[in-house]
Formats: sequence, structure tokens, C-alpha cells
Amino acid sequence: MMTMNRLFLICVTIQVLVLGQAGAEPLTQSSRFPLMLMVMTPEAESPTLPQGQVSLHVVTDYTSVFINKQSENWQLLADMEIGGITPGFDMRIGEHASWGYALPLVSMNAGFMDGFLADYHKAGHFPDYGRSLRPDNEFAYVVEKDGQEWFSPETGGLHPADSRLNLKYVFHKNLACSAALMYSIKLPTGDEKKGLGSGRVDHGFFLLSRMVRGPVVFYLNPGLILPHDPVTLGADVHFRTMATFFAGAEYLASENMSLNVQLNTFTSPLSGTGMETLDRPCVELAFGLVCRLRTGLSLDVSFNEDLSGPAPDFTVRAGIKADSGF
Repeated sequence: MMTMNRLFLICVTIQVLVLGQAGAEPLTQSSRFPLMLMVMTPEAESPTLPQGQVSLHVVTDYTSVFINKQSENWQLLADMEIGGITPGFDMRIGEHASWGYALPLVSMNAGFMDGFLADYHKAGHFPDYGRSLRPDNEFAYVVEKDGQEWFSPETGGLHPADSRLNLKYVFHKNLACSAALMYSIKLPTGDEKKGLGSGRVDHGFFLLSRMVRGPVVFYLNPGLILPHDPVTLGADVHFRTMATFFAGAEYLASENMSLNVQLNTFTSPLSGTGMETLDRPCVELAFGLVCRLRTGLSLDVSFNEDLSGPAPDFTVRAGIKADSGF
């Protein structure tokens, strides 16, 4: 659906062009692998509160995914591109706490990048994992276990996925180190019959930390996610507890810009599928920059690449955040 593809790319381009002054914060990062829409995954978070009473943010991202695997019990074919727009907010509660909410809106579509990716793989002599055996720019998304469907996806349009509510408490803060506890709950706002959610609530517990060493800021966030088994169209699918870990480094290059590199990792909620892509831990690398237009207004732009497990082939992402005193 070319119109929708252009909409997402225009949103990203507009955000990339509006670069300004940098602020110390991690890149926006979360998994866009389509099966992970069914479960809570860790996000890049800092143990800080909004500068004003409310912080508003909008993230746009565009993802390419291809996987075609079968095992004794499972079949997985995902050949698509995914566009996403995620509006949200964070609000202070006194001097040490905040709460926030974000609702992803996603579009699964056939896309337009298969020709470019084929040329890229040929030029670099990279494996294409069977992508060239599929028709260019043709949508496919099938997930079955023991011959039973998990869901019946829909291509095109812009649809809500499962949303997320965060509660954060900052228990330590000084110039050199900050730390906070965060509780997250995933709410079943996506249509589980179309692969946009699980139909169930998930819970997450995270320790957020930030350490400053000269011009370098480090982020280390271990966590634990307790997902509930998803509602399906017949497939017998069970989720397991997930251990998570986020690590990032930010170099404050100047008052105008900072450069970031970070890893977002989590153990897969699935096990025993017979497919390494689904059973292995997810490891996703992100690198990019964080900028600030003015005090309280920041922008981040990043490129995300999968290193292991259930992660997209790549994701480009841009996010803008505005702190307000109202």
C-alpha cells in the first residue's frame, strides 16, 4: 500500500530534518518483529522524570522483516514491511515519580523495498535467507502450530496494537548517577485475531540506571517480564517468563548533539519451536543521535539491526519529545 509507505517515510524525513541541540537520553528502541507485538518487550528508558509536568512524545518507525521457516510442529512465514506511529505521554507525580502511556499504531504491508534489498545482498555478497525465492513486494504472514492458526493477519490500514502503561519511581539522583524502579503493564488494545496483540495483560519490572563519566553517559537496565499465554484461533501457544537487559552508551559530542550506541536484549517468550530464530534470545543493536531543538524539546534518529533471535532485519526510527510545564 504505497500511500501508507510514503506517509511513514515522510514522517521520519520531517523529524530527521528538524535537528537542534542535544540532551542526555537514550535512543528510542523497542522490538518491531511482528510476533513480538503479542508480548511486552523491553524499551530504552532513563531513570529521569519529565522536565515539566508533562512530556509528550511521538515515534515513527519503518521495518523490514523476512523469515520463512518450518519445524516439526511450527510454520512461520513473515514477508512484510511494517510502519508504525506511536504517540504517548509521561506525567510527573510529585518529585520522585511519573506515569506514562503509549499506544502503537501499526500497518503491516507488502512494502516496496525488496528490489533494493536484493541489489544490496548481491552487491555485498550477503545471504538473503530465501528472500529471492519469494515474489517481490508481496505480503505474506502465516504462523501455525500443529496445523492450527495463531491468528489471521490483515494487510494495510493503520491499526492499534497492544499499549503500555509505565509507573516510574526515582529513588536515587545526583550528577554522577541516577537510579529508578519501573513497573510496566501491557494492555490488550490490539486485535489478537489479526496478530496485533495477545488479548491478555503482561507485567514487567525493571531497574533503570544512568551513570555519567565525563562526556559519556552509560545506561544499564535489567528487567523481568511476566507474559500471559496469548488468545489464539486454535494454536496451543504458551509464553514463558522473559529476562531482559538494556545497555547503552551516549557520547555528548557538543551542546548540540550526542551520539548513541545501545543493545536491547531479551530471552524469547517462546521455546521448543525447533526454530533457532524464535527460541534464541533477541539481541538488537541501535545506533544514532539525540538532539534538542531547544530546552525541553528533543529528537532522536536511529538505525536498528538484528544480531540474534526474533528481531526485524532492520528498523529505521525517529522520535520527538516535548516537555511542558502545563
